[in-house]
Amino acid sequence: MQDFDDYDGYWAMRGTVGPLFRHRYIASQLPPRGRLLDLGCGNGAFLEHIRKVRPGLELVGVDGSQAAVNLVRSNGIVAEVVDLSTPQISSLGKFDYVVVMEVIEHLPYPELLMADILKMRPSICFVTIPNLGYFINRLRLGLAGKAPLTIIQFHIREHLRCWTISDFKYWSRQLGFEVVSYCGQKQSLLQNHFPSLFASQVIYRLRPIFNPERGNSGDRV
Repeated sequence: MQDFDDYDGYWAMRGTVGPLFRHRYIASQLPPRGRLLDLGCGNGAFLEHIRKVRPGLELVGVDGSQAAVNLVRSNGIVAEVVDLSTPQISSLGKFDYVVVMEVIEHLPYPELLMADILKMRPSICFVTIPNLGYFINRLRLGLAGKAPLTIIQFHIREHLRCWTISDFKYWSRQLGFEVVSYCGQKQSLLQNHFPSLFASQVIYRLRPIFNPERGNSGDRV
């Protein structure tokens, strides 16, 4: 596997990938009208898919990589360079839907990003992250005493935070979000019925509740 110095190099190397299952699933959950913000939009594969299947949505992408933003803009979609580790995304205006895919595990203080999203008061927020409770991770830790591997094994430093499904529901609640539903990022019988154990990555659908002390159960999709 090739190495890279920064995310500009990463996106220049990676090019276009998608649409993935998470792109198609989130698209199926979105209403046909409104403004959508994709945080950590990368090469814009998700936004490209949304433009095809939800043409009535107004789309904006933000990413920390200028190379990624250039890719998105080259396809005629509005995109801005934003440092998501010190976010000021609420200054971009009001958005009805916010999507944060494979981002918060890379941030030292993801609470700052979630707090900024809360200021925007979106009706729907989708977050996708790896699942620390995935059975392979449990076996590595329980039997070998080793921490989980990241997908990009040469860059273990990339994943700074980890959550099980139970962790994420509690964490979200403390930040003012309710986990309305969740599912594995790959559909299978085991993932559908036991996502906390058999889903390596999870898609969460959240809504702001503006009351961090309110309880919720987060039913599976």
